[in-house]
Amino acid sequence: APYLITLNFPEAKLEVEPLPRPPNEQKSALPGDRYFALDMRSYTPVYHKNQYLLVPVMLNKKDRRLFVLDTGIRLSTMTSEVAHSISNTRMNFTNSVRTVSGSTLQIYRDSFDLQFANLSLNNQGHILEFDPSAVDQNAGMEVAGMLGFDVLHSLVMHIDYRDGLV
Repeated sequence: APYLITLNFPEAKLEVEPLPRPPNEQKSALPGDRYFALDMRSYTPVYHKNQYLLVPVMLNKKDRRLFVLDTGIRLSTMTSEVAHSISNTRMNFTNSVRTVSGSTLQIYRDSFDLQFANLSLNNQGHILEFDPSAVDQNAGMEVAGMLGFDVLHSLVMHIDYRDGLV
């Protein structure tokens, strides 16, 4: 919690440095109060529950939902309900792909605009179908999907667990 973690995906670097200390008047703040240092004003508040970092994402400028930041998953995911609610495509919207194990995955092929943390990532055209029940139960919040490496790979992401900022 006392460190700023930087995941620099383009340079394949992990950096850990001490977080700025809150000023004296902040020491009496209530637990859960967020401290925004001057150089962290552009950071986005996130929810931190168990192992999950949940960030609000605006989808196609229509709907805001919670997504898990997940650097360990290759492709981003979205629930069927959310994908169909924000897409205008109805014909051939889901395509199944056979996995190595023989099961199938549904892939939504459409242009998804994802806005989060002061970023706008347009044309995310391959989103896996996602069953959120296990994450919803563990996080205690309704999750719409996960932002995977396909979205995060070009970013430099700073994580402040102490104040819940990304």
